[in-house]
Amino acid sequence: MAQRLGRRVCPNCKEYYDEEAVTLRRFGFKPETEGQVVQLARGKGCEICRYTGFKGRLGFYELMRSNGIIQEMIVRRAPLTDLRQACKDNGMHELREDGLIKVLEGQTTPEEVMRVIFTAGYDG
Repeated sequence: MAQRLGRRVCPNCKEYYDEEAVTLRRFGFKPETEGQVVQLARGKGCEICRYTGFKGRLGFYELMRSNGIIQEMIVRRAPLTDLRQACKDNGMHELREDGLIKVLEGQTTPEEVMRVIFTAGYDG
């Protein structure tokens, strides 16, 4: 399991805005059409959040469940790309995918996911 903590958009000053879906490609989002627009959330800043736009925390999670195929791949030192695909086929969601879900739900911002998840050593 991998986990990161990020900031939650302040519910008191949350506002929605339209953004081109193409900007979410780095999280694995695949726009349905060219020029597709998605609605995202951000905090304007208020006294409750001390004008940061964020209030509270939320977790981003990635859980790899093992099975016989994955165990065998680990033992034989399979390439990382093959192992990652086998894990995804077994139901694993990567940190960036969990971040994307939370961005699309309006819980946090794309910039916060970038700050928290795309750190040195993680190639997501």
